[in-house]
Amino acid sequence: MANEDLSDADIDSFTIGQGKYLLDQYFKEHNLNYRIRTKEYIDFLASIMENSETYKDPEFTIIDAYGSVYVTKNQEKEPLFFRFHLDSVTLDKTIKEIRVENTK
Repeated sequence: MANEDLSDADIDSFTIGQGKYLLDQYFKEHNLNYRIRTKEYIDFLASIMENSETYKDPEFTIIDAYGSVYVTKNQEKEPLFFRFHLDSVTLDKTIKEIRVENTK
């Protein structure tokens, strides 16, 4: 997907769960062993959010949406609560649905 040009509308149609899937694939392809609910996992998500110039491929826009939701929901529960995971309702929402919710 990295070589494809995706419009904002295309990106908006991806779900948060698809962002998680893309992140999992990225970890496998690069032999990264960051496990969900660990400090390293959260630190990696934060690095994507902070370094958007480094992570320019469209897939990272989708991964970033997942990461933003994951980190935000995690912090709502308890800052750096490592046993946290996103529920299926959140994972099934599109990026656009999350953005609309955040503007309310």
